[in-house]
Amino acid sequence: MIKGRHTPALLDSGCERSVCPYCLCRNAKITPVRTELYAANSTPIDVVGAARLPITIGGMKMSITVYVTQSVDELIIDYDFLERNKCEWLFGEHRIIMDGLSVPLHSRPSKCDVRRIYVREPVVVPPDTSMNVPVRMPFVNLNTPKSEWLTEPNEVRPGLLAARTLLSHDDCFAAIALMNVSWTNQALCRGLGLCVATLYPKEAVRPFSETELITDTNCQPESVVQSSVHAPADGAIDLPPPPVDVIITGDDSIGDFVWSHPPGFADEQNDVDNLIVSPPPKFTD
Repeated sequence: MIKGRHTPALLDSGCERSVCPYCLCRNAKITPVRTELYAANSTPIDVVGAARLPITIGGMKMSITVYVTQSVDELIIDYDFLERNKCEWLFGEHRIIMDGLSVPLHSRPSKCDVRRIYVREPVVVPPDTSMNVPVRMPFVNLNTPKSEWLTEPNEVRPGLLAARTLLSHDDCFAAIALMNVSWTNQALCRGLGLCVATLYPKEAVRPFSETELITDTNCQPESVVQSSVHAPADGAIDLPPPPVDVIITGDDSIGDFVWSHPPGFADEQNDVDNLIVSPPPKFTD
């Protein structure tokens, strides 16, 4: 428990330093440090500073020295804290003995393949506008694998839509496209949760190669589609006849005429370049 609020914490016996998200230390005294932290995948962790954080575990009050960062999403307790408090980890009983106090532990599925997306800085999206919003992607824990990350399209709030985005592992320049389809400004505050990003396999991401050939004839550009015109044996080229202009007179409906003669017109309704409409003839005595 931190500041009277139940807060989950991760016990990591392989972690050398206790790490805490900045949102839990806003009112604490943070001392600048030059310590460099790295995740298990060698990703550098930006450190804001160090703080002494009062916590309550099982009704017992204590304090813990943590390194404050915006790169993690939950409190991580290191090996030194477990050793100083004479902790005995009873794995088979799912509990830990801390200074003679029995504390139950809760297991959960691994969340290393998920990262939450938060707004990095305050921004306003004007009406009928699409813009890239800077975001940050803190790690759930320091064992998060290094990979690409994918967000799915979703509605952040009524009238504000987030696009499907592929993000790199480093979130220094990460951004998500948001579209405001409402009639009012959409103000986003720092730290607002937008969505979650899931792990995207490395083998599914590859750079585009200009040497790749398009083998599907249906996808070939018009300039490279093979012509169906063949030269006869005498060398003369048998060209197709030119298109014949169609003249409609009188009060006939243009639409009815076009759709009643499908062989003479393309399937597209607006492909009527060869259609000429003339006014009805005038008769004199």
